[in-house]
Amino acid sequence: MAGKKQVLQEENGCHLVEVNGREKTICPTILVSPEKLNIFGSELSIKILREMAYGPICAMDIARNLGEHEQKIYYHINKMKRAGIIELAREEKRSRMTAKLFSLVAPAVSARLV
Repeated sequence: MAGKKQVLQEENGCHLVEVNGREKTICPTILVSPEKLNIFGSELSIKILREMAYGPICAMDIARNLGEHEQKIYYHINKMKRAGIIELAREEKRSRMTAKLFSLVAPAVSARLV
C-alpha cells in the first residue's frame, strides 16, 4: 500500500511529503491550477517529461530518443512551458546552431483543488 502524501507550502516553495511507516521522503514540487493538469492527458507529454527527468535536454535529442518529429516535441514543450512545469535550463552551441535545453522546474507537480 502506498504511503500518505501531503503537500507543504512554505516561504521557500512547496514540497511533497510522503510518509511510509517511519520513513519520510521530501521532494520539491510546483503547485499548479487544476486546469493545467490536462497536459498529463497526452502520452507523448508524459514521455517527454520522463526524458527531462534525467536532466536538461533539447527537443532534437528528445525527438531522436522517442522516434518523433522535432516539431511535435516543440508543440508539447511550449504547452509545458506555459503551464510552468518546465523551463529553459540553458543554451549551448552545437555545430552551427544553438540548442535550447529544457528541464523540469521540480520533480513533482501538485494541484490545489480547493
